Formats: sequence, structure tokens, C-alpha cells
Amino acid sequence: MRVDARDREIAELKDQVRDLILVVERQAARITELEARLNSDSSTSSKPPSSDGLTKRRSVPRQRGVRPPGKQPGTDGRFLSQVTAPDVVVEHEPHSCGSCGSSLIGAPLMQTETRQVADLPPIELVWTEHRSRRRRCSCGHVTAGVFPEDVTAPAQYGPNLKSAAAYLCSYQHVPFARAAEAFRDLLGADVSVGWLYEHTARVAIATLPSVELIADAIADSAVAHFDETGARVDGVTRWVHVASTESLTHLALNDRRGQAAMHEHGILPRFTGLAVHDGLHAYRVFEQATHVLCNAHHLRELAGMVEHFDQPWAQDMIDLLLEIKDHADHARATGNEPVGSADQRRFRHYYDEIIADGHFANPPPPKTGQRGRPKLAPAGRLVHRLDRDRNQVLRFMTDPRVPFDNNQAERDVRNIKVRQKVSGCWRTVPGAERYMALRSYIDTCRKNQINIMTALRAAIDGCPWQPTPA
Repeated sequence: MRVDARDREIAELKDQVRDLILVVERQAARITELEARLNSDSSTSSKPPSSDGLTKRRSVPRQRGVRPPGKQPGTDGRFLSQVTAPDVVVEHEPHSCGSCGSSLIGAPLMQTETRQVADLPPIELVWTEHRSRRRRCSCGHVTAGVFPEDVTAPAQYGPNLKSAAAYLCSYQHVPFARAAEAFRDLLGADVSVGWLYEHTARVAIATLPSVELIADAIADSAVAHFDETGARVDGVTRWVHVASTESLTHLALNDRRGQAAMHEHGILPRFTGLAVHDGLHAYRVFEQATHVLCNAHHLRELAGMVEHFDQPWAQDMIDLLLEIKDHADHARATGNEPVGSADQRRFRHYYDEIIADGHFANPPPPKTGQRGRPKLAPAGRLVHRLDRDRNQVLRFMTDPRVPFDNNQAERDVRNIKVRQKVSGCWRTVPGAERYMALRSYIDTCRKNQINIMTALRAAIDGCPWQPTPA
């Protein structure tokens, strides 16, 4: 009996030790994950670069020696050229000889060297007075001349100044108070903050027909980029959704981030082309589109696996993706689109081998007796996603229209962060929505090489620039 009791005690202790080992292993994995999260930055995760503080790092590994920084040898330089018809000419005559001191009046001209200076003229407001004359007809009726429709007050500012207000406050992110100071200092125009806000809002409303056409054109595009970012509006975090192409930008504000907001904006539900995004689950709901994943996100996650979790397969995947990118870029540059079939088979074979190494290094965790599948570690989740979505990861290799990353959308949504850092957050939802509309119009004009001031003046005149349908 004593032996049986001791055996049972030993068995119970072994079970306790086994359970404690599992607890320690789970805690160690959790500690490693938390340390990785604490030490991660924009180069090893999806954190924004603004969260890096003063220790910023490059988000994508750069191969030293392949392409030196700065201007590349053989590329065209940029310089200020002289004009053929200058506005002002100033002659500089020598009065006496630099050798003997004799007068040079009437001496023969040997050569003229020209140098030109481009500068701003004195900036001041141009006041235009409109006079409505009244004439009496022989019948006795007095008829007055008609003022232009936009001339409604005894004294007012004109459309060019209103365009400048929208340009400074919406495109250059100058706060309204500082923009008012700039108008006073540069032009002597004593405008108020309320005047700037009112006319910027009017310009934004005037661009709404064009913004709707921009959304339609993106929905009909063959390739489009999608992303979202948080924005502080009226003391609450809301979401700005961007849909863009190389020539179009559409920004929209919503209280939500997921598919409900995407349905409200109406672009993704009718988009049937190649949708490039960061893999957010809400995008995958729209099955009529062909999905493409951003590999810049993958490179950052893989770098985090190498740095924080000691995953050699992740470095192999980084090298492979960058090698495929080089081949894809070369194929596009030489017109041999897409990557050759032999190279595609070779790259897919290497991809399969690396995924197998990743699965081997990250086996599924043991079952704990609780319901559901045990949660995978970060490295396990990443390798599982790269395995499941391999066609979406490698589509840039097989389709020359597909980019390697989603940088187009990230560039187009970056001004939201710049706006909040420079000018602060939006105080009202209507003000933020008007900014999104105006910025969509401005960015699309900029992409199409349309002068922004000209485009804003056209919107004020009631005929905003409109994109060509896809």
C-alpha cells in the first residue's frame, strides 16, 4: 500500500511538472512576443514611422553598393535656365580702361556677357472698382448696369485670393490663423480666420461633382490601391479611407474602419479589378475583386521575425522576395513582361521550400484541453498567412500591372498625418469631410499635372476640372 501511494504521488508530481513546463513555455513565448512588440518599430512592424521617435530606421533593407545615394551618374541634372525675353534689362558699362585708365566712351564693343536674376515683384492687392451706371431713357425709365454675379458687396476679395486660401489651408496644411498672418504680411489683406474657413469650405463644396467622378473612375480602373488610417475628429478617433491609382485619389471619412464603411463609400463593392491592400480582413469580403497583398508589409514583418524571434527562414524569404522584385522590375524595363516561366517555376520552388522551413520551425502549439485551436505564435501566424495567400503575395511576379507594394495608397494617405501634425486635428465632422473632398480634388489634379491654383480657380468659377472616365 505504501508503494502504491508513493507511485501515485510520483505520477501526480510528474503531471504537475508537465503542466508547469507547459505554463513556463507559454509564458516564455508570451514574454518573447511582448518584448518583440516593445522593441519593434516601423522597420519591423506595421507601426507608423511617427512612432519611432528620434531613432528612425529605414523601413526597407537597402543593399549597400548597388545604388549610391544622391544623384545617379548619367542622369539629367536640373538648373535654372535663362529666358529669351527678360522683363528688365540693366546695362553695366565700363567707364575707364582697367589697364591705362583711358575713357571707354565710344570704344568698340567686343563682347556682352549676360546673367539673369529671377525674383518676385512687389506683391500687393489689385483693386478693381465696378461701377454700375444708370441711364434714363426717353420714355422716362431709368436702367442700371448689371454687376457681375460674384460681385455682391461694396468691398470684397476676389476669386484668386479665395483660391490661395484653399491652397494654403488644404494643400500646404497652413493653419487658418497662420494663413491669415501670411495674407496680412505678404499682401496687406486683413482677412479673418472665419473668412478663410468659409471660403475654403465653399471651394470644397464646389469640387464635390468632380470627387464623385473620381470615385467612379477608380471603381472602373484595372488596378487600384486601398488603405485606411486613423484621424482625430471632434475629439474622437475616426477613419480615413483612401482609394487611389497613379492618376486618381479619393479620400473619405467614416466612423468605422471595416467593411461597413467600405460599403458606404461605394468604391470597393463595384470594383472588379486588382485590389492592392495590406491584407486587412475587411477587404477580402469583396470577392468580385482580385486581391493583391503589399509585400512592403511582409518585408517589415519578416525583418521583425529575424530580429526578435530568431527565424532564419524569414531572412531567406526576404532575400527571395527582393530577388523576385529585381527580376520583375528588369522584365518591365526591358519589355519582357512578365517574369519568364522558367524563373517563375524556380522562384515558386524556393518559396515552397522556405514555407516548409517556416512550418518546421513553428509547429502548432500543444492542445491545452480548452475549446478551439491553440493560438499560433507571431512567426507561426506569418508563415501560415504566406502559405495560404501565396498567389496574392506573388501576383506581382505573374502580372506586369501589379506593383510590389501598396506604396501608392500609403503616399496618398500620408497627408492626413501631416495635416494633423502641422495644423492639428479637425474640430468638426463636416470640416473634416470637406477637407477630404478638397484634398481628393487637389491630389488628383496634381497627379494629372494640372496647376493647383488654376484648378481651384476653376472650381470657384463653377467648372471644376474633371477626370476622364476610365
